[in-house]
Amino acid sequence: MHLFDKTQPDLNWDNPEVREAVEHVMRFWLDQGVDGFRLDVINFISKYPGLPDDIKDATNGFTYPLGAKYYAMGPRLHEYLRGIGRVLKEYDAFSVGEMPFVRGASEVLKSVASDRGELAMTFIFEM
Repeated sequence: MHLFDKTQPDLNWDNPEVREAVEHVMRFWLDQGVDGFRLDVINFISKYPGLPDDIKDATNGFTYPLGAKYYAMGPRLHEYLRGIGRVLKEYDAFSVGEMPFVRGASEVLKSVASDRGELAMTFIFEM
């Protein structure tokens, strides 16, 4: 992701063609026999519209992590995770998602609740 290295692409998950392409890639590997996926920083795939700047904080100059409230756990994250989950369910495949900068356990629990069809499990280094 562009957040980590400016040479890496940052996919626009708001574009349905991007989501279709991701599903195509997933199906390719699942058809090859993989049993699932580790999805690093998966909670960064939904960004807030307009990509607003973060606000300054009186203590350290900026809030930490800079801008994370606008790209971690974005507004359409669970919709996108359900799309991934639908493909994985077809193949009875497994998923584990890394989710840094989570704002509250309830969002994580939504991501892994068995009745929601999103991720099988998550790991969060901060916890």
